[in-house]
Amino acid sequence: YERYAGPTSAQTPHLTWSISKSLLATVFGVAYGEKLFGLQDPAAKYYPPLSRHPGLTLADLFHWASGLDWQEDYEYAPLNSSVVAMLYTRGRHDMAAFTAQHESASPPGQAFRYSSGDSNLLAVALKTIVGPARYPDYPWTALF
Repeated sequence: YERYAGPTSAQTPHLTWSISKSLLATVFGVAYGEKLFGLQDPAAKYYPPLSRHPGLTLADLFHWASGLDWQEDYEYAPLNSSVVAMLYTRGRHDMAAFTAQHESASPPGQAFRYSSGDSNLLAVALKTIVGPARYPDYPWTALF
């Protein structure tokens, strides 16, 4: 059963927000099955701006344990929110670069910190992992 209100229909695009993190992880699962990367690979191998964070691996990004000084706050501290700045102000033109420029708060792999920034770094790494020619269609070809 489906029901749509107002101008919304089955064809209306929707922002998926954090559900896209699950889709990204699933797409990465396919790429991992294709042996395109290793979990312990340095993140900078796939996104060179991360070379300023030595020791950061793809596994750390998957675990939201990059160690980057990131604040995922929205309504409680919007002026200090890394994610609000990434989405709407300083980082909106290049979210991965914005995230990579953050200082480290802890060593990679040591502390869990929910981070849309880490997910954006994984998304840009995927482009290198699968190659720019495959990247635009890869989620669809990988999953469907």
